[in-house]
Amino acid sequence: MQPGNGTQISEFILLGFSEDPLLQPLILGLFLSMYLITVVGNFLIILAVSSDSHLHTPMYFFLSNLSLVDICFTSTTVPKMLMNIQTQSKAITYAGCITQIYFLILFSVLDISLLTAMAYDRAAASATDHAILKGRAAVMGSLALPSTRETSDMSQDPTSTTPRDLLTQL
Repeated sequence: MQPGNGTQISEFILLGFSEDPLLQPLILGLFLSMYLITVVGNFLIILAVSSDSHLHTPMYFFLSNLSLVDICFTSTTVPKMLMNIQTQSKAITYAGCITQIYFLILFSVLDISLLTAMAYDRAAASATDHAILKGRAAVMGSLALPSTRETSDMSQDPTSTTPRDLLTQL
């Protein structure tokens, strides 16, 4: 019995945005500038968070990690694309393609996981803030209630102390 198709795939052909050689420098400049802005912007976020001690909170920790993952995510595909545009090469090896897809999926999952953790952190902070504000409202309400009865109580017992008096003594 004869074997079927024995063709080995060793590389893939990449199709670009334009075949026009006049547009290639424009496309290269556009994508290179977007890549550099992305990398430098994310690096500045990491630098700002790590250098300022006021930003050492969980939300900014997640933000700096998200910036690092975004740098890695864009660095997975864009440099190869820029090289292909510059050299007019349209091929990528099978191993290079699989490696690129692996890291693309890895950094996508990390990106989504960090965004999920940031959402849970924000939800927990909002719930805590809501509970604190609710507790403050209850304390303020208890401080306000005795003050409305203050005039009738003071006429009966001039030595009585209200919660508001206790707070003013602090």
